[in-house]
Amino acid sequence: MSTDYDILNAIKDSDQFILLSIDRHYLCTFWSRGLSNLTGKEEQSFLGKNIFQSFPELISSDHFINIKKCLTGQKVVQVFSNLSPLNIDLKGSFEFTYSPTSTNKAEESTGCLIQIKELNSQMLPQEKLELDKYRTFSNNTDVGIWEIDTEGFTRFANPSMCNILGIESVNDLKGKTYHSFFTKESLKRMNEEHQKRSKNISSNYEAEIIAAKGEKRNVLINGAPLSDQSGKIIGLVGAFIDITEKKKIEAELINSEHRFRNLFEKSYRANAISRGFKILIANEAFAKIFGYSSIEEIMKVSIDQLYTEESVQIINKRISRINEGKPVPSSYISQGRRKDGSTFYLENDVTIIELSDGKAFFLSLKDITDKINSKKALIASEAKFSGIFNSNLIGIAFSDDDKKIIDANERFLNIIQYSNEDLKTEKITWDKITPDEFKFNDETTSDESAQNKWQAPYEREYVCKDGSRTPVLEGGAKLNGMLHLHVSFAIDITELRKSKEETYKVTKELSTFLYMTSHDLKGPLATIIGLTLIAKQDIKDSKALDYFKLIERSTRKLDTSLMGLVRIMQIKNNEFYYTKVDVGQLVSEVIQGSYTADFTYHAQFHLNIPNDLIITSDKEMLKTIFQKLIDNALKYFQPSQPPEVDICIHNFEKSIQIIFSDRGKGINEKIIDKLFDMFYRGDVNSKGSGLGLYIVKSIVEKFNGKIKVANRIGGGAEFTIDLPKD
Repeated sequence: MSTDYDILNAIKDSDQFILLSIDRHYLCTFWSRGLSNLTGKEEQSFLGKNIFQSFPELISSDHFINIKKCLTGQKVVQVFSNLSPLNIDLKGSFEFTYSPTSTNKAEESTGCLIQIKELNSQMLPQEKLELDKYRTFSNNTDVGIWEIDTEGFTRFANPSMCNILGIESVNDLKGKTYHSFFTKESLKRMNEEHQKRSKNISSNYEAEIIAAKGEKRNVLINGAPLSDQSGKIIGLVGAFIDITEKKKIEAELINSEHRFRNLFEKSYRANAISRGFKILIANEAFAKIFGYSSIEEIMKVSIDQLYTEESVQIINKRISRINEGKPVPSSYISQGRRKDGSTFYLENDVTIIELSDGKAFFLSLKDITDKINSKKALIASEAKFSGIFNSNLIGIAFSDDDKKIIDANERFLNIIQYSNEDLKTEKITWDKITPDEFKFNDETTSDESAQNKWQAPYEREYVCKDGSRTPVLEGGAKLNGMLHLHVSFAIDITELRKSKEETYKVTKELSTFLYMTSHDLKGPLATIIGLTLIAKQDIKDSKALDYFKLIERSTRKLDTSLMGLVRIMQIKNNEFYYTKVDVGQLVSEVIQGSYTADFTYHAQFHLNIPNDLIITSDKEMLKTIFQKLIDNALKYFQPSQPPEVDICIHNFEKSIQIIFSDRGKGINEKIIDKLFDMFYRGDVNSKGSGLGLYIVKSIVEKFNGKIKVANRIGGGAEFTIDLPKD
């Protein structure tokens, strides 16, 4: 024991040993002279006192953790960069060794012996110089340097590393492991890299750091294991390069490239990049405009194959000028050649771009064939209009919003009996050449022109220079793209009006003659029909009766034809008398009338007509429609079965639809388009006049209705008539 005591006193009095010993209650039991020399404080100030009361900063440092481990029997070695927890403002590299004071391993430690070794003092001058260089580099480099022990606690961090972590100094890392500063994905990656380090393999990888205020930063880590003199790994060291801005730039470049690629690939214009007539990249529109099915297909084609020979020469001249440093327009028109050999017009926008491997051409193309053709058509149209304007076929005049005629061709001036000199010297307006009774019509047509940009042709008169009048057919339009310019077209209809008046006179005379003739013939025909009926009752001779029947039939046929012609004249002369008509009642009257008396005994009618269906129409004309259709159905029934007629009427909001069908022979499809022609008889055996269906269609059209006919499925014909209610 005395030997141990002597050794302890020798160590205590030695300047070379820096030792501090505490018991389980953290009371100071030993303080060496070397520690006094280092701290400048004597042992009397600390012996028997609680070490944490003497040095309060120790309890919040790694020293407290290491002391606790030591009191449980563990030996701990850790390097610190300063002695600030011991209230010593001294920077350097200090190795602390925490050793349990119990000699019996089975027992708990009775205390903790702390040995402090200043690593710098153990170095040779050359080693110390190298360490100083390392410190200078470490404190001034932009690269973050971070050393940790095997449990992840910080042993050293330079200022750049603190800046990356968003902390003020390395003291902010006390009591914290590196884990809290990395994302889960980065920790997983780091664990994989640690496996390499356990095999003494350096690693270089990217990770994501969560700085002190939650900001995420991207870093590039170059890590390596730290070993003691025996080769045992005692920690890790890593060099951290902040690549946050670089990652942002890379992301922006990727986004920019993505946006450019979308713009390039999805553009409606045909885009491509080429060099030396070779296509480097192209979009789908580029392949489509030249008639190729895919980008891959057109990439195999040379640029000079996509243009006509003349256009290739233009391209070669442009390239030559560019190579000579001469200016060329960026846009030009050429002719492209499609895969099928057809040609079309192209608008070419060409830009020289700088790629990583040299200059190239960016091509942006648009098919302007329609535009070129439209321009050609416009030139041709202008030439045609110029020809019409300068001809004497039609009068053409231009006027402004004030109705002043500002230009006119020779034909128009001849119509109004003015000259070109009058047009220049006088103020010729539409009001001046328009009679008072036509001015109201002019206002109406002007409103129509303003609304529709055109004016339907109508008849009017011009007041000529000498006061006479000239009848004309006039139309007009407002010119597109010229807001204040109107054009009017006029045809002199003086001769036409005379011809029209003569025609009207002849037609009127013919109508009068026909009406008077039919009236004059109606009486004798009625007398003949009446006499034949009386004769049939009085005469008993069978042969004579046959003759009278033939006379009656022929007379009735003549009467029917005559009434048909009268009806046609009424239709042509618009002799309509509109009243409220009960459609169902009208149909019943037709069926029960004398007109169909010869057929009613064996004909069947199937009616589907809404009750109280009232429309505004001409009753006699409407009656004629049903009479003629029923007559037509009963003429062409199947001899093997009694005639049947279906009449179905649908009632809509503003119209009715009449579906009239029979079960007869039907209509030959070859003649169905001629069925409504005047005097046309579809059957050679027909004894009719060929006016019935013509009259039906004429009445329907005068009613502003429509009629169509088709064969029924199963036999027979079906007529569909649409008529307005009003």
